[in-house]
Amino acid sequence: VEHYNRAASASATMTSAYACSADDATVATVNSASCLVSLTPSQTAGAASVAITATSTTSAVSAQAPLRVWFPVAASLHISDSSLQRVEGLMRAGSCEQPGYQTGELTLVADFGGKALDTVFGVDVTSLATFVSSDAAVASVSGALLTGVSPGPASVALGGGATANATTSVEVSESVVNVTLTAVVVSEIAWASQPPSSVAASAASEFTASATLAQDLQLEGDSAGVYAWA
Repeated sequence: VEHYNRAASASATMTSAYACSADDATVATVNSASCLVSLTPSQTAGAASVAITATSTTSAVSAQAPLRVWFPVAASLHISDSSLQRVEGLMRAGSCEQPGYQTGELTLVADFGGKALDTVFGVDVTSLATFVSSDAAVASVSGALLTGVSPGPASVALGGGATANATTSVEVSESVVNVTLTAVVVSEIAWASQPPSSVAASAASEFTASATLAQDLQLEGDSAGVYAWA
């Protein structure tokens, strides 16, 4: 909270002399003493406008600031491969006796909205979430990657005290899959067809782009990158 436009002196921060509040605690919470606005698990809605009011503790002066909050109204959790198979010839990291299994990538998508707000659909919020496995002996989670450990079923849910109910299931199988490793040497990459400058914020958004790879090493000391995928 700041006093400003005073004729005799410059603007001054006066937060300690004010008490702050929000007119809708389901949308935002405010620390009365510090006027710090935050969103916690206690908030259950969004809104186009929630009023944050600062009232002087020594006079009748008060001020309001509007705040717009989008709330996650729905969430869904997806995995790139719901059947993780044993990989032929692969052993688990740190073990020469335990077989290795495939890894799937987790993606959390949420829809955001609130009172008097248009809902924004399909926002990828994977980087904001933590994930937990129902059985780490079957499938283990590291970041947004789920790796098979031993045969059986498992499910993945949101961790970190998340209130959204988003889960996905996976089956770890003893079925063996053969992996082919492909490698290419690349000295330069140039766009043949560039991607658009902006893309709609939706999990369903698509675009087409292509690039040309060069493999040109002519002189001693020239270098290139080696890229491999399975």
